Amino acid sequence: MFAEVGRRLADLGVRPGQGDSLTVPGERGDAIFIDPLPLPSGVPGQADFMVNITHHLVPWTAFVRDESPNEALTQKPDRWQAVFYDRLDSPFSSYLPEHWEVTLDTRIQVADGLTKGLREALAETWLPLLPRAELRALIRDPQRKGPSFLSNPQFIDLMCRIEDMDRADLRDLVRYFHTREADDPDLGRLARWIERYFLTA
Repeated sequence: MFAEVGRRLADLGVRPGQGDSLTVPGERGDAIFIDPLPLPSGVPGQADFMVNITHHLVPWTAFVRDESPNEALTQKPDRWQAVFYDRLDSPFSSYLPEHWEVTLDTRIQVADGLTKGLREALAETWLPLLPRAELRALIRDPQRKGPSFLSNPQFIDLMCRIEDMDRADLRDLVRYFHTREADDPDLGRLARWIERYFLTA
């Protein structure tokens, strides 16, 4: 069913991913991932699932994994490595809002509901996050509404532009982060990651 939904959404840039997953590629390997999460069903002939939507920024994934941005492109990120994460609500749920149910008899109706819900969610919320300039604008403006925010806004802002920064500016950042790491160990970890993957040639 997800493959059919993906074909219907191809005009938005949706592409097949791993297994039943769908992907919307962005700049420099960034992506939005749409992943069905199967759930146990107590009803014979019924499949239950949730739909996870995550926004991944390659440098952030690389930092979380402590690897280079190029290495981060080789394996799909886990949900907890996302910048943003949310679930798609179902118009048919008799339980939780994000709980989807499908049977052979409701397959067409559920596919239509998935297509409509994803089209609206992507167009209104997720696709505007793919350009890094727009992502920076969102996290800098508390009045702008976005999905559930998982990550450090200051770090994400840096990750949007780190690949374009020159070495002198990066060295200045590293020095500054090291002066602050006693109060914030994450700054020390960020400094060492930049040294390892951006300043070691």
